Amino acid sequence: MEARQIARSSETPIPVNRACGNCARAKAKCIFANDVGGKCQRCHRLQKTCEPTVPRIRATPRARKLGDSNRITKNSVAKLEEKLDGLVTLLQSSRESVEVPQPPTETATPVRSIEAIPLPIRPICSGNEIEPSLVNINAYRLLEGQNIPPTLANSHAPNMDSQSRPYKQATLECLGFTPQKANALLEIFRSEMTPNFPFAVVDKSLTAVELLQQNPLLFIAVAAIASRETIQQKDLGNTFVVQISEAIFVRGERSMEILVAIITFAGWSYYHFYNVPRLTGLLSAACTILYDLKLTRPPTKTPLSLFDRAMRHANIKEFPEPVRTIDERRAYLGCYFLTCIISSCFHRMDALPYTPYIDQCCNVLEAADTRNEDRAVIALVRLQLVSERIKQAPWNTGGNGGDNFCPQMLHVKALETQLRNVKAGLAPEIFNNVHVNLSYHGIEILLYKCGLFKSSSNGSSDISGFDRLEILHKCLQSVKSFMNVFFAIPAGQFHTLPIAIFGHLMHVLVVLQILSSFESSDWDLEYSRQEVNLTTVLKSLAEKCEQATKDLNIDADSTIKGQDVFSISAVKMRCVEEYCRSKMAGVEPEVVPETVINNDYYGLGDNSTGLFSDAFDDTWMCDILAPWEY
Repeated sequence: MEARQIARSSETPIPVNRACGNCARAKAKCIFANDVGGKCQRCHRLQKTCEPTVPRIRATPRARKLGDSNRITKNSVAKLEEKLDGLVTLLQSSRESVEVPQPPTETATPVRSIEAIPLPIRPICSGNEIEPSLVNINAYRLLEGQNIPPTLANSHAPNMDSQSRPYKQATLECLGFTPQKANALLEIFRSEMTPNFPFAVVDKSLTAVELLQQNPLLFIAVAAIASRETIQQKDLGNTFVVQISEAIFVRGERSMEILVAIITFAGWSYYHFYNVPRLTGLLSAACTILYDLKLTRPPTKTPLSLFDRAMRHANIKEFPEPVRTIDERRAYLGCYFLTCIISSCFHRMDALPYTPYIDQCCNVLEAADTRNEDRAVIALVRLQLVSERIKQAPWNTGGNGGDNFCPQMLHVKALETQLRNVKAGLAPEIFNNVHVNLSYHGIEILLYKCGLFKSSSNGSSDISGFDRLEILHKCLQSVKSFMNVFFAIPAGQFHTLPIAIFGHLMHVLVVLQILSSFESSDWDLEYSRQEVNLTTVLKSLAEKCEQATKDLNIDADSTIKGQDVFSISAVKMRCVEEYCRSKMAGVEPEVVPETVINNDYYGLGDNSTGLFSDAFDDTWMCDILAPWEY
């Protein structure tokens, strides 16, 4: 132990300035020992010659000349200045090169396509819009050390004002109308179309030019549904949808002008039935405007903060009481009515939910009595409320299960009483309104068709015996009443009927087809077909549609015939009539004539497969009104 300690003490490195050459190249620790002949331990162990390293003599650094240093610095500065000059030039040129868009030259050429309607664009941006050169200006302000204004943040706020929008500068000429033609279409809408859909109102004192200046979107909607030219109708419809989409989704506008225009266009949208998703999209946008403008609930007083109360006490700031106008209440009722109709006919969207505010709006309109058409609005909405209650009946929802079930006849009697009470509260002139009368009979059919269900969810609440027979007879008589009222309408007034009436018509045809083939020991099919014959009804509808095309002079000046909605419906009705006649006779239906199949416009193509099924459904309306290539 003592020998190891002595050996370790003898391994103390000799204080030298640097390691030997071998250790220095190996980057190892160099320890010199006294008993190894002047070698380090590593060289002694490896039996190498231990030689000290030769110190290197560092050369004196050459001093830079003053001229070289200045030359390098000047080159760098010159390059930096050149880059900065380029950036400044680029910013200035980009600002100066922004050209202000000029409005296109207005022409009086007729509308033929969406590109042919050059609506002027405002040359100066204002409000929440962002100028084209705003990005470059903000970049320049950053280089100058300035702050960027919060314009981008403000642009995301909903714009409730639409007084200075691009469509505000539209003219009759750029839309392809003369003042005489525009006034004629406006008069057709006010005198013939509005009574059948009183939710859309245009002041009788306004001319076409004044309406275009006040609410151009409403004028485009009126022209699109009142025009007798199919191509023009489609082009104006496309223009309307483009302008509405830009106003709502691009610029974020929310206004009563846009809401009324959408309700008007959607009320007669069967003219543009070739694009059903467009209709549901417009109604969804209308519902969005309703919620953003807070029109779906009564006006509420917002609690004032301490600061606001102090300002009111000092008479520095006024806080007006929130109010609801008649037009706002009517627009809300119109959206509710349309969403209910579209939900029933197409099953593509949910209707606006019922709230007590709907009854409140009806009561306010009834008390105001500002216009005769408002009474028709109240009647249609109250009838629709009964229709929505019928949709919640057990035979429609599959409910009423369990031990404490309620017989279906009690539901039928209760709903029948509600429907009769609504009718009793209507004045004779209001009930004789075509839309109100047809809606009443259509809702009757919706109620009485419960007798067509052969079984229920639990089997205990079935309608059987004489009760079923009574309900089926009432349903058949309601169908007969509906068709009598509908066929009493002159063919020359078919263009005034809104989409709600055609929705009821398609539903009635569905129920009539089922009544004509309903197999039950309590039901007489021969009696049903004698009272209302399905094939006779289809034939009469086809003749009415053909006569409507002639009486209305649709596409009279156009070289392309047969593209209007009534001509298409007439051809399809005849196809369905032939099919149903053959099915009821127990023979195979005849093949569609070659003259129809080979026609360029009426070519069935792949869409002919499954066009008419053995049992119609509510989506048959799409098959009847839409073009063949839909």
